Amino acid sequence: MDALPPGLWSRPRKLPAIAARHATPSDEAIFGDSAAEVRGLLYTVRPGEGDMEGVEGMEAGKAARHAEVWGRYCAEAGDVREGLLEAVERESADFRLRMESSEAGILELMGHLEEGRVMVLEIEGVEQVWTDVRGKLEERARWISEFMKALTEAERERKAAMDELLYSSLAAMVDVAHLSDGEIQRLVESEALSLNKDVLQNQRVYADLNLRLQSKEVDLEEQKRTEWERGLEGWRLLRTQHTMKTFTETIRGADFVEPRERLGIFAEIRAEQEDVHAQIRGHVRSALRLLPPQSVSHGAVMQWIGEADFLDGWDAAITLHIERLEEQEVSQKENAMAMFADLQAAIRGYNPWPVDEQTRRLDEECLSVGDSRPRLGGIRACSWESFYEASWRARRTTTKASTRLTAPRMER
Repeated sequence: MDALPPGLWSRPRKLPAIAARHATPSDEAIFGDSAAEVRGLLYTVRPGEGDMEGVEGMEAGKAARHAEVWGRYCAEAGDVREGLLEAVERESADFRLRMESSEAGILELMGHLEEGRVMVLEIEGVEQVWTDVRGKLEERARWISEFMKALTEAERERKAAMDELLYSSLAAMVDVAHLSDGEIQRLVESEALSLNKDVLQNQRVYADLNLRLQSKEVDLEEQKRTEWERGLEGWRLLRTQHTMKTFTETIRGADFVEPRERLGIFAEIRAEQEDVHAQIRGHVRSALRLLPPQSVSHGAVMQWIGEADFLDGWDAAITLHIERLEEQEVSQKENAMAMFADLQAAIRGYNPWPVDEQTRRLDEECLSVGDSRPRLGGIRACSWESFYEASWRARRTTTKASTRLTAPRMER
């Protein structure tokens, strides 16, 4: 400390700075700092000897190649976008055509439920209408799904093509090196961001379109279901009214009021009556040969009186015919009740009204007709029996009276 100059012995000693000592790169060891050497070129050129013409030409060429790469990118990007638009328009046109054709098919199917056409259908046919319509609706839902997949696939292909185009253009611009790496990176990132925004916007449009299409289909299904149910109710009512009308017309019709079996019995009765009447006329005329001045014996007279016994056969015949008519009337009543039971079963199957309403309407509109038919038939049966019995008594009385009138004269 004594060796230090006066006034400095009290100052603290400053230690040397510690710094990393790396090995010199081999290229710098041989050629030196290349960047510094390039920067120093301009300063080593003496005034009057420096010329920037080559550098300017090089920059102009790089700018031209860069503009060419960018122009090619923009043109190909436009082509890719146009390809997407064409694909979307093509898929949309095909989808719209199929949906319109499907709507026409649904309208045609629902037309079977119109009042003038639904009557020819059975319940299976009415149910088949909805089965077919539901099949059409399911097919439409599948078409919507396929349509959205086609749009999504077209967007995915467009995105992939744009990514490949962007990467190839990036490599080309880096090779040209007109812009710095940072500028090129920012340019590519800007394009990628714009592309992603475009893709997201399209996906948002597709999602909104899908939602609106699905909502429309739900509304369409509800509408067609309501129309079908209304058509089903109309079918039930029409078939019910038709069945009830057919029943009443049948009960009141001539084929049921005057069936063939009964008309056949009447024909037999009429034929037998005509035969008996002819026998009566002949029997009465035969009495002329027993009247004076003809000579006649007591035996002949008694024989003539005995010949009138054919009326007893007619008594048995008319009784049998009346029994047949009564049996036929009972059979008609049984047929009417069987028809009414079938009517009840059919109405229960159609089920147009609540059970109480069905019972009331059947009793008022159909059962009353079925009940009145046997009562009328019974009245007719009584009338037939009274008529034939009266006719029989009249003829028998006439014949007996003729016999009583003739016999005394013949005995004298």
